Amino acid sequence: KEDYVPNGQILCYPVINLTGKQGDVHFGSGVNLLGERYAQLSYALTPANIVSSKTPPAFIWHTFEDAAVNVIPVPAFCHVPIQILFSSLL
Repeated sequence: KEDYVPNGQILCYPVINLTGKQGDVHFGSGVNLLGERYAQLSYALTPANIVSSKTPPAFIWHTFEDAAVNVIPVPAFCHVPIQILFSSLL
């Protein structure tokens, strides 16, 4: 059996949360991707909920100015406290 896990990933303005508290979640993307199955699948398919030690390294590119996709959920994907990741900006 072959392993098809990529060696790395590049995420530009990633939607990290499909569920969560207002402001951190990108509800529109979840509904667009999952349609009527949003309520059933959104938690299980939220990247921040499924990242693990087996997740390939990621280069994440994002800006604070993006009004469409919030940058605040990114640390959850990285398993890094937001205070450390954004310490120079907070």
